[in-house]
Amino acid sequence: MEDIARQMMCTNRSICRFMDRILESFHLSTSQGRILIYIATKNAQITAQDISNEFNMKRSTVSEHVQSLEKWGYVCRADASVDKRKKWITISENGSELVKEMKKKFEENEKYLNDLLNEEEQKMLFAILKKIRFKLKEDFHV
Repeated sequence: MEDIARQMMCTNRSICRFMDRILESFHLSTSQGRILIYIATKNAQITAQDISNEFNMKRSTVSEHVQSLEKWGYVCRADASVDKRKKWITISENGSELVKEMKKKFEENEKYLNDLLNEEEQKMLFAILKKIRFKLKEDFHV
């Protein structure tokens, strides 16, 4: 019998690389893409600290990514009215358009993955993955 954890990790890596190619096609790193999508979906002013907390990244790393995204015109930063040390980060019009294109590509890739399995196989896979996640969370709090 094959090692389940190894197969799951290999599959996860392959899917991550598959999805990373989308971001590469937009000349974004994985982290930049995740941050940009996060900012777009929040649909509100957020701070580097918010992003840092969401992705468990150092604030300096977040700042580097946000600076790049701002330089490319995908996000805007502005001083907070109360605390000038705090910067509000919002999606720009160019950033919104890019996120729409990225989501379209993600949907195409999702369709490709869905087409690999028939409906019964998908249901079985989801049930197995949910069972594994539940038991790991229950037994090991992960």
